[in-house]
Amino acid sequence: MSELERSRYLLWSLVALAYAIAFPLAWSVGMRIDYDDFTGKLLATLGFLAIVGGWCGYRRMLRLRVMVETICAGLLLSLPGMMFVYLSMRLDMPLADHFLAAIDRGLGVDWPSMIGFVDRHALLARILMLAYTSFSFQLLTVPYLLSIFGRTTRAYRMVFAYGAMIFISAVFASAFPAFGTVATYPLDASKLQNLNPYFWSDFVPQLHAIREDPNFIFRLTETKGILTFPSGHAAVAAICAWAMWDLKPLRYPALLLNVLMAVSAFTIANHYVIDVFAGFGVAAICIGLACFLTKARSAKSLPAEAAMTVQGVGYPTPPANP
Repeated sequence: MSELERSRYLLWSLVALAYAIAFPLAWSVGMRIDYDDFTGKLLATLGFLAIVGGWCGYRRMLRLRVMVETICAGLLLSLPGMMFVYLSMRLDMPLADHFLAAIDRGLGVDWPSMIGFVDRHALLARILMLAYTSFSFQLLTVPYLLSIFGRTTRAYRMVFAYGAMIFISAVFASAFPAFGTVATYPLDASKLQNLNPYFWSDFVPQLHAIREDPNFIFRLTETKGILTFPSGHAAVAAICAWAMWDLKPLRYPALLLNVLMAVSAFTIANHYVIDVFAGFGVAAICIGLACFLTKARSAKSLPAEAAMTVQGVGYPTPPANP
């Protein structure tokens, strides 16, 4: 089996496993789910995948099929992924803000001073906000670019790493739930000049609700990024920077964007600096898993796309660089 086939199989296995575990786990802990919006998004994604992905497979348009599959797989993973995130907070473990803040202080981090510095520089605040909000945009465009440029194996690996990151992060977060820096460093938002404190506290009501309300109902349209440790933005930044490294014309612009997105996690959002380092660590684990589990075991195996071509899946194209 080629690395491309292994990567595709691994990604869809993760999608199936996520759904097989998420709903029974939610029922076991008594978390109620509003299925209306959830089902609509699920059926729309599956319908698009079946029609467009099936057509691309029938027409032997390998790169386009990979693009459709990876983007749809990412969307499909996000649905049970958010359930896992909320389930991790449902355990109601003791808050870890004091512990995480102590680590930051041990590293010599002065969060209020960093915020003050960024707030005094309007251009810097704007750049970091744009980098922070590129999160969803990159998750959609990076698989597209990898597919179009023939890095199909890496496209599957990137989306697998993203999905694995969600679930591994939820496991770590269940032991270290936190409200973030705003719980440790009270800051008067009315005195800010250039920073928007929206992301510092927008998630707080949902975090309180999932931890304290026994009648809480999980609604996909109301979900927020309620994990602070580890930082999902930092993890995605590392995964996207790695995924784009093989595209030489875009390598360094993507690296710069993702360095800024990681930095924005503890300025635009309310992450401790240790959250960012933890996000990098989770990303490294997930990238390593994606590469190790999909590496072809036979030295005689054909290059990924060449193997698919021999089997009649696609037209001959330059070999993909994993």
